[in-house]
Amino acid sequence: MTAAEFYKLVLVPDLSWFHQIVPSILETEQERVMLTAIPGQESNWENVQQANGGIARGFYQQQQNNLDDILNNRATDAKTIIVCARLGIQPTAAAVYAALLGATKLQVAFARLNLWCDPEPLPAVGDESAAWDTYIRCWRPGAPSRARWAEVYPQALAAIQQGTPTV
Repeated sequence: MTAAEFYKLVLVPDLSWFHQIVPSILETEQERVMLTAIPGQESNWENVQQANGGIARGFYQQQQNNLDDILNNRATDAKTIIVCARLGIQPTAAAVYAALLGATKLQVAFARLNLWCDPEPLPAVGDESAAWDTYIRCWRPGAPSRARWAEVYPQALAAIQQGTPTV
């Protein structure tokens, strides 16, 4: 999948759903860029289980321990309960993790909540370096590739700048 396809087919509808049920987090262009770039970095915009028997799942390559952090963060705990209730999932890391593959609303919601846990503001649109720093802080990747980020961030930015498509 391309960044533009991911943006149109996954992010736009699923982020819209998220903001309808969690209106206290305002929708921004900054979040759309980050939420499009990160799955490019993590999974090449594919909804997959991590290769070689790894434990990460979905577009954002989320892991159970990170989900636990989001569920237990004071900034997001009530929001995770709302998301889980709407999707019929128990608000536990094990239940969310088990439901991730294929559940794009859940993936997008928890990716957005992961960014919400960060005490730093989202980076300005176009600030690739600050976006990289945010990604590193929030995802804590085991083998980060700055070169890969330099490829996917501009693709995500272009997808967003083409405008929000009607889905």
